[in-house]
Amino acid sequence: MPKNFCLTITLMITVLFIFSCSQQEKAEMEPSVSEKRETISGDTSGMDEHAAHTPTEKDETASEDTMSSMDGHADHTAMVAPSDGEKTIRYWTCVMHPTVKMPEPGSCPVCKMDLIPIYEGSGLELTEQQKALIPVRTEPVAFREVSREIRTVGILDYNETRMAYAETRISGWIEDLHIDFTGINVREGDELLSIYSPELVTAQEEYLTALKSIEELQNTEYAELRRSVEQTVAAAKSKLELYGLTLEQIKDIRNRGKVSTILPLFAPMAGTVVHMNVAQGQHVNQGMNLYRIVDLNSLWIMADVYEYELPWIYMGQAVEIATQSMPGLTFPGKVTYIYPFFDTQTRTQKVQIEVSNPTGRLRPGMFVTLEIKPTLADIYTQGAISKAPYACPMHPWVTSEHPTECEICGMDLESTHADVVEVESASDAEGKWVCPMHPEVRSAEFGECSICGMDLVEKQATTETSAHSHVHQHAPAPSVQADQPPLIFKYVCPDHPDEYATVPGLCSRDGKSLVMTGEVLTIPKSAVIDTGLRKIVFVDRGESGYEQIEVEVGPEAWGTSSDSETKRRYYPIVSGLTPGDMVVTHGNFLIDSQTQLTGSASGAYGGALGGEGSKVPVHQH
Repeated sequence: MPKNFCLTITLMITVLFIFSCSQQEKAEMEPSVSEKRETISGDTSGMDEHAAHTPTEKDETASEDTMSSMDGHADHTAMVAPSDGEKTIRYWTCVMHPTVKMPEPGSCPVCKMDLIPIYEGSGLELTEQQKALIPVRTEPVAFREVSREIRTVGILDYNETRMAYAETRISGWIEDLHIDFTGINVREGDELLSIYSPELVTAQEEYLTALKSIEELQNTEYAELRRSVEQTVAAAKSKLELYGLTLEQIKDIRNRGKVSTILPLFAPMAGTVVHMNVAQGQHVNQGMNLYRIVDLNSLWIMADVYEYELPWIYMGQAVEIATQSMPGLTFPGKVTYIYPFFDTQTRTQKVQIEVSNPTGRLRPGMFVTLEIKPTLADIYTQGAISKAPYACPMHPWVTSEHPTECEICGMDLESTHADVVEVESASDAEGKWVCPMHPEVRSAEFGECSICGMDLVEKQATTETSAHSHVHQHAPAPSVQADQPPLIFKYVCPDHPDEYATVPGLCSRDGKSLVMTGEVLTIPKSAVIDTGLRKIVFVDRGESGYEQIEVEVGPEAWGTSSDSETKRRYYPIVSGLTPGDMVVTHGNFLIDSQTQLTGSASGAYGGALGGEGSKVPVHQH
């Protein structure tokens, strides 16, 4: 026990000795607080001496900013706004949070760092050495027409509004089958088949018997009896009409005085037989659909459009259609309907496109590729176009209240509302009948629509125009939709294209209304730095350096660059820039890095690019 106790005491003494030695060495290596302050003062004196040898405004500002930043955390209350007789302070901002802009010096409300001044006309200034390291390229903010290319696929299908069924209204057996296979083209009124029906024979006999009875009672004195027989004749005739006989067929039965054992079935419309449900000698029941006839001169395409492409789709939009069976050949189509429901599985929207097929080269069931090229002006003027009664087919943003000419291309403006029946006066509207589903079907008297069979409705005068009431005024400039950000469009005078404005107005030379050209103020996509919360660009201010500006942009689109015919991506400008501003399109990320490293937008510190100033950025977090 004594031996072990001695060893333990010896070990404890050794550990205490080693610990005391290490603490002494650490104290000798670490300078005191007063020595630190003397070192900082000495470094500052050195910087002041360097400034005295080369007395420049930039070095003086850099030295003052360095001292203010180093001592800022020690005493925030002692910081006073610098007074400069030549420079005016625009605002105070934070190095780490440039969005913070304060009118007076103080601390950042986010990170509590000292705010730094930003002067009027200040920007990030690069030396010649830095410019050589950063190949900066600039491009002016300019007006151009931009569009979006939407590519999708679809399948050709029947036009549901040009389809009809041939059905029997009576039971019987197929006596003669004239159309015995699908794919045959028929005309309206062609005989498809004939049916033998005992019910039809009975109905005809009832009709002939009633006619014979009324002839026998022609000279009778009993008027009541004669009226009863006339009602029987009318009922028998109505029964034949319900069985599908035409007025000509009923008249023929009356003239011949004999019943017909067969009933012919006629094609209800012109088209192609795409389906048949009948055979020779087959027994058919009342109401059976025996044939389906479709007009293949017009087809539908069901296309899928992704969710982010929906803002670029609108009714009546032009579509280019191509198929693998005819490479190099495209067919024009248009968007006729956008379905009101969304596919949650594929995240796509069904869009109906109609294409004309007079030659029959397009076949239902074919896969097709679709290309839609909407311009930004088309999208942003749809609200004005839908309200204006007339618009130019080539420049749809040119609208008018009257059927005048386009002030850009001279084409006649077309009606934007196909369902409006324009008449000369309200009195001329009397007797005008139109189909509610197919407004192009019109008639001077009441009847049925030749396409869908619906009853025509009387259309009252919606607009009153005459040769004396036309007032040819210049088309008012359209306004964009309320749910779209207000972009900066270009308005020009038709007679003086060199004079333009960014808002609707009158030409200063001749007083004519400025018309919208379809061009919008844009910048290249490469000029925009997207931080997630905001979008910034750097503008070349010449001798003042590069100024960082926060911008608001619209939807991304494609356009043609001014120096070449290549397609590039552009952002339309909502706010922040004006025409002619030179934005940095190449090297802006390095400039942004330099701005972050220097800690101010004035470029007081050279930082990573090797410029003169502080060797390390102040306040590194």
